[in-house]
Amino acid sequence: SGFGGWQKGFDLLGVLLANFKYKNIDHKFSFTWLGEVPENNKKMLTFELNQIGATDLISFPGKVTNMQDYYLNASLFLMLSKEDSFPLTCIEAASYGLPIIAFEKCGGIVEFIEKGAGKCVPFMDINEIVNQILLFESDKDYYNDKSNTAKQLSNEYNISILATKVINVLLSTGINLQKK
Repeated sequence: SGFGGWQKGFDLLGVLLANFKYKNIDHKFSFTWLGEVPENNKKMLTFELNQIGATDLISFPGKVTNMQDYYLNASLFLMLSKEDSFPLTCIEAASYGLPIIAFEKCGGIVEFIEKGAGKCVPFMDINEIVNQILLFESDKDYYNDKSNTAKQLSNEYNISILATKVINVLLSTGINLQKK
């Protein structure tokens, strides 16, 4: 999800979907990219997907106001970002019980995922992303464990819990939060 540019890993989609096509597992999966995608980037990806016969593997609804509908119809949240400080969409996806797959060293969400909310794969290792997606699909206990943990961990980011922690940190520094 997000802006379909280099930082978000949009340029990796062709290689990822080629893996599914060439491993003959494309019939088991579909992908959705939510968010704005520059027309030129979409044209380049469409060219690649046409070459491998995989245009049917992904859809681009664009910017949507009903994210919850997409989360409810998804099984996993794949974050291809190469660098993303702390993507709140991952927390939001986790709150729907979606395990997350992301690259190691991609940003702050790695710590969240490593607590059991999904799986981090070596940076830029597309083959390992495919392997992890297949593992989630074939091992229901593994999937359920990561799904339940993701949902549970996402609760720690609820504003009522998080705001109290932030206020406590500020108060511990001696900052006066009273209105003057």
